[in-house]
Amino acid sequence: MRKGSFGVTIPLFSLRRDGDHGIGDLAGLASFAALAQEAGAAFLQVLPPHVLLGGETSPYGAVSAFALDPVYIALDRVPELAGKRFPAEPGTSHSVNYTQVRALKGAALAEAAATFAALAPNDPRNQEFQRFLAAEDATWLDDYALYVVARDVHAVWRFTDFPAPLRDRDPGAIAAFRAEHTTAIDAAKYIQFLAFEQWAAARAELAQLPGGPVRLFGDLPFMVARDGADVWADPATFTMEGSLGVPPDAFSAEGQDWQLPTWNIETLRRSNYAFFQKRIAHSRKLYDGFRLDHVLGYFRQWRWFSKPVAGSAAIRQKDGSALHGVFTPADEPSQNALGRELLGVLQKLAGDGVILAEDLGTVPDFVPPALDALGLPGYKVLPWTREKNGTITDPAAYPENAVATFSTHDTAPLEGFYAEFAEVDKHRLAHLIGRYRLNAWESATTRRDGVFALFADSPARWVLALAQELLGVRDRINVPGVVGDGNWSWRLPATADALRADPTIAEALATVRAWMEAAGRA
Repeated sequence: MRKGSFGVTIPLFSLRRDGDHGIGDLAGLASFAALAQEAGAAFLQVLPPHVLLGGETSPYGAVSAFALDPVYIALDRVPELAGKRFPAEPGTSHSVNYTQVRALKGAALAEAAATFAALAPNDPRNQEFQRFLAAEDATWLDDYALYVVARDVHAVWRFTDFPAPLRDRDPGAIAAFRAEHTTAIDAAKYIQFLAFEQWAAARAELAQLPGGPVRLFGDLPFMVARDGADVWADPATFTMEGSLGVPPDAFSAEGQDWQLPTWNIETLRRSNYAFFQKRIAHSRKLYDGFRLDHVLGYFRQWRWFSKPVAGSAAIRQKDGSALHGVFTPADEPSQNALGRELLGVLQKLAGDGVILAEDLGTVPDFVPPALDALGLPGYKVLPWTREKNGTITDPAAYPENAVATFSTHDTAPLEGFYAEFAEVDKHRLAHLIGRYRLNAWESATTRRDGVFALFADSPARWVLALAQELLGVRDRINVPGVVGDGNWSWRLPATADALRADPTIAEALATVRAWMEAAGRA
């Protein structure tokens, strides 16, 4: 009987294939899935793939919870660009140069849109496009296209800087803008059509791999961008007073201000959770399951204010200023009730789609029982999961309803994390993997094998690893709180096919698969 599932986290931008254009794209997903399958993986988890603000590289800074980022479109698979050639590798080979990638793909897709616009209405491609519009236009696509074109026309980053009638969504102003900019709006919709067409093709490839189907999991950020299309289209669902973040904790002495809006809970309720309905229905089209980012936020939202508000606490910042933070709701019984309510709604909407609950950070005591009651698996990150005396918990003691992992996209992978361990933690890990007659002090290889063995044998239903951990590299995806070119830009060191052909990596994949098979996970 299958004990559980093993999966691998790989950001789309990290993929690599022959003929890509400096960033991973949807055409490279299946070849990496085949590599992960060699290690016994049954699913891939990708980071959010949605359109970002200009200059933004974090997948969590998207301007839409629905629109896919055009950088993930494979140019050589766009019918309207057939026979065209573009530079194959702008920027450095092992990291993404977003400025160059966006310029190259933006120009290529504009050319494709112009070619598409010349097609006859009865052309089969046009008919496919019309079917896409019928499915997506009313729920999100039309608002998104209006938003991106208005930003370009008025050369602003924020919708609050649109001319007032357009900013406030005056019907006459929107009708006039649409009439004046029909070509650009249609082009924005066409580019989304391409992205979703290629997404569907990638899903089909994952389902038809020679080694069997590989499921695709996504990641749903807790909140949308303050200046994004969703807030412009549906402002009543969000509260713009204050700013979403987290209070001071062991990871940040000053807390974190994410500069995001918060949910207007009463509006959500009155609308029968309409935004949640749209978002989950849309995510079900993209994924077989998904991770709920910052699941603690569904229980309570920490809001920052520049001035004191009722019940708030002042937090002194490094520059000497103070921010004033408050939880909404304020009391724990209300927080517990709210979390159970909102997560119950999401769970019902997800149907048979898998939900993983990212419950990391300072977790109130009432959260784990609530997740258990709902059947939502929380995360057990080995270096952070500890007994009351501070000892790293043996994965054999993890609950069944859990995701076992050594790291996340916000941490170093296994070897980088291990290098920062205190001696007592290194001894603890050595003791744990010694049961498999592996010596943690010997090499990175024995540590990796031991950790995968621990997770394979644990009761946790889900086991998750970073792609870097399969390949034995220390490269990070992101360093929280640090802004720089190194974040959100890591790429695989070679194409997935080349990696599979590397004898050292092939041996590593086979070893991991052996542990997963022995434990009934592959």
